[in-house]
Amino acid sequence: MAAVFLRTSYVTTPSAWQELARDVLANRVEQLLNAAYARRNWSMAQSDDPTPMLPFLFDFEWVGRAPSPPLDDDDSERGPLILPGAGAHAAVIEGAIDELLRILDAERPGIDARCYDRAFEVFRIDDDDSWHLIRHEDRSALFTGLFGTQA
Repeated sequence: MAAVFLRTSYVTTPSAWQELARDVLANRVEQLLNAAYARRNWSMAQSDDPTPMLPFLFDFEWVGRAPSPPLDDDDSERGPLILPGAGAHAAVIEGAIDELLRILDAERPGIDARCYDRAFEVFRIDDDDSWHLIRHEDRSALFTGLFGTQA
């Protein structure tokens, strides 16, 4: 019996990424998610619970300092993306899509509300496109340094 969990992660990127097409961004986000889950699965394999986790559905958006508004029904470019080869049962995918759309249909916290505090993962992408997983205890300093938010 598979368990489904909705996770929220954040990525700080170079400003040039804002000019990238949605499909290019989706590919980059997919790579980050796959790498993070591969790392997590490797560490879990060394634990008492070696059950692997697999991302199979995601969405992404630019997060500003203020809360993000509910998803605009007219925005045809937005909405959940299914990872190729995820192999999840259609009913599981449908339920996950419904859950994700419920979240997108509500206001979501922005950076000033320290949205990253409860994130599953936080990544930092540097100007040279190298990426780094940020430990929980380093998140506040990263966002404060980048955006001037209060730690």
